[in-house]
Amino acid sequence: MPDESTSNLHLPDLLIRNFRGIAKLSIKRLGRVTLFAGRNGVGKTTVLEAVRVYAARAREDELIKVLADREEYAADVDEDDRPVTWLNFAALFHGRMTERERPIRIGPSSGEKTLKIQVLRHEDLGPEERRSIADAEVQVFAVTFGSSERGRIYAGLGSRFDSHFRIRQRFRNRRVPGAIKYESLGPGLTGNSIIARFWDH
Repeated sequence: MPDESTSNLHLPDLLIRNFRGIAKLSIKRLGRVTLFAGRNGVGKTTVLEAVRVYAARAREDELIKVLADREEYAADVDEDDRPVTWLNFAALFHGRMTERERPIRIGPSSGEKTLKIQVLRHEDLGPEERRSIADAEVQVFAVTFGSSERGRIYAGLGSRFDSHFRIRQRFRNRRVPGAIKYESLGPGLTGNSIIARFWDH
C-alpha cells in the first residue's frame, strides 16, 4: 500500500542510467527527505546532480552549472593556434561516451516521466537543421521528457562552434511540464544562511 506522505512526490523512486559516474542506479523509494551517506567518491554528489538535471528538465543553465562546478573543460586551439577551452558536454555521459545507444535516463522507474538525453545521428536531423550546423563541429542531442521532445542540445566539439552548447528554443515543446522548483543541499552547494532559511520554514 503506498505511503500517503510520499505518493504525491515528483520522484517517489529514482532510476539513473548512463549519467556521469553512474552506469545504472535504482533507488526503490524516496521520501519527502532522503539522506544519502557514504564514503567519499561513491557517487552521492552525482545522484544530487542527476536530480538537479531532472528537476530542471535539462535546462541549459543547469547543465552549464553541473559541468562548471566540476570544472569539466576540454581544450583545443583556434584558427590562430591560440589555446581555447569549453565545457565538455561528453562529461555528462557515463564513461564520457556519447553514443545513440547509450542515452542518459533520469526519472521514476515507471518510465512515463523519464528525462532522456540522446545523441542524434546526422540522418536524424531535418535539412534546415543540417544546414545550420554544417560548418561547425557539433554533436546534436535530443532532450525528451516522457514521450515529448523538450528541445535539442548543440554541443560544441571544436573552436568553430560559437558557444559551449545551447538548447535551441524553437524546438521547445509546450506539452513538456516546466521545471520543478527545488533546492539542492550538499557539498559546496549552499551556506548556513540558506540552511537556516529552510529550517525556519
